Amino acid sequence: LIRNNYMFKPKAGNENRLFFEKNYKRLFGERRIHLHLTIIDSKFWNNSLKVRNKLAKNTELRKKYEELKKQAVKYAKGEGKRYRSYKSKFLEELSK
Repeated sequence: LIRNNYMFKPKAGNENRLFFEKNYKRLFGERRIHLHLTIIDSKFWNNSLKVRNKLAKNTELRKKYEELKKQAVKYAKGEGKRYRSYKSKFLEELSK
């Protein structure tokens, strides 16, 4: 990943995942890719799949999560820890 210009962000991950990001240019500006790595069949892995599957099946839930993410961006003002904290209760409920 490093050889392909992904930057390892040790403070953005946690004990359950490694976090990388990469910026790339597009026709109308720059975009950022976030890549999360975790261990297959770990608790974090399984909870992430539960959240993904619930969001994939439920349009209303997806819209709520989309709105929550927009609110989290405004609240966090660029601080990843605050952004994740803002969303954490919602995601915890989805992972049950």
